[in-house]
Amino acid sequence: MKNRLKELRKAQGSTLEEIGKAIGFQGNTIYRYETGNREPTFEIWKKLAHFKTKYLWF
Repeated sequence: MKNRLKELRKAQGSTLEEIGKAIGFQGNTIYRYETGNREPTFEIWKKLAHFKTKYLWF
């Protein structure tokens, strides 16, 4: 299943580094989540959801 992280990030105008910093990871980790090379844990999905709503990223 493809996630929409990249699509949502670009629509909001955020960089990989900005999102990584906001949730405590490096930008390359976010890139791996976007491309499906790494699967976020449930805890990471919660952090991403919090970032998304905190910054109106949807």
